[in-house]
Amino acid sequence: TWYRARVQSGVCAAVNSSSVAISINQLSVGGTISGASLVCTGTNRDTLTLSGNTGTLQWQSSTDPSTIAFANISGATTATYNPVNLTATTYYRVAVTNGVCPVVYSDTTATQVSAVAVGGTVSGATTVCTGVNSAQLAVSGYTSAVVKWQWSSSSTFASNINDVAVTGDTLTASNLTTTTYYRAVISNGACTANSGIAAVTVDPASVGGNVTGSTTVCYGTNSTTLGLNGYVGTIQWESSLNNSTFTPIVDSARAAFTAIDLGATTYYRAAVKNGVCASATSNTATVTVSPATVAGTASGDTTVCASSNSSVITLNGYVGSIQWLVSSDNSSFTAISGATNASYTASGLTATRYYRASVKSGVCDSLLSNVVTVTVNPSSVGGSLAGNATVCTG
Repeated sequence: TWYRARVQSGVCAAVNSSSVAISINQLSVGGTISGASLVCTGTNRDTLTLSGNTGTLQWQSSTDPSTIAFANISGATTATYNPVNLTATTYYRVAVTNGVCPVVYSDTTATQVSAVAVGGTVSGATTVCTGVNSAQLAVSGYTSAVVKWQWSSSSTFASNINDVAVTGDTLTASNLTTTTYYRAVISNGACTANSGIAAVTVDPASVGGNVTGSTTVCYGTNSTTLGLNGYVGTIQWESSLNNSTFTPIVDSARAAFTAIDLGATTYYRAAVKNGVCASATSNTATVTVSPATVAGTASGDTTVCASSNSSVITLNGYVGSIQWLVSSDNSSFTAISGATNASYTASGLTATRYYRASVKSGVCDSLLSNVVTVTVNPSSVGGSLAGNATVCTG
């Protein structure tokens, strides 16, 4: 409102004074602050906004509002203020002055600052066998709460991160088929941290594989190499004389095993164990040992008359299968068809013959027995007498 004075002196004309204005300011209104939040100490940023105010602004802050020790924030005179990089909870208000009216203050708000979260460590790292398995993990030394667990196929959690909705100190990992890494996510207010990483290593199941090389050898000096294919794990060869009770063979942790100088049929298999998984056994290979050939002793030397004759020749003390041989000159022998028994009957001979046995045991070399001779004498011939005569007695 403008004001002036009108002045008149006696009969003189009235004149007006200069004008003055009286301005009326509305009362200052402090308004309301919104947007305060919880931040993590260190690198952070909050957004505070004042609304409903009347007058010019000056933001103020304090770390201890109980002492009313608020101080002006330099340059903070707009409706929005952004606190940054706070390390302690800080309280804010706005001093509002409208013209010549007394200063008033907005409400007080606080940007709360959480201390750094401590992730702690996870114990329980172990190795299990693929399939049905279980591992118990536990986190300790953390502050202040577990908000979830996570697992990954990456040892550094660089990719394939998966959440597990478990908020306790322990986690049970079960029925894993591949090596998996675990950690806990820790929260302290607005701060979060990851615990150390624990691995549950998964070993593939043991596979016994397939043994090849079954064969037959001769008793004594012999050598057979067996091979194991298609296995998974560490090999331990085993042997048995009865194909029932198997015994580990010392220093046999390799895919090829050589059995030497066997004296009896022996059965072999491989026990294969991969990591912590149960052992698996391969099929069984058999190295059959043939007894050494023994030619034995042939008996039955005799002399017969030509044509109508029969002589039994017998072989004793032999080991192996028999094949009788015959010769007319005791030098070149030929096999007698069907003559494979321990006794052989020679009949109807017209000339002297020589007999011996060829004996062979399994894969062992053949041996020859001694020679039996059947001597054939020519048949007796009476002949003719000549010189019939008559003589006197006396």
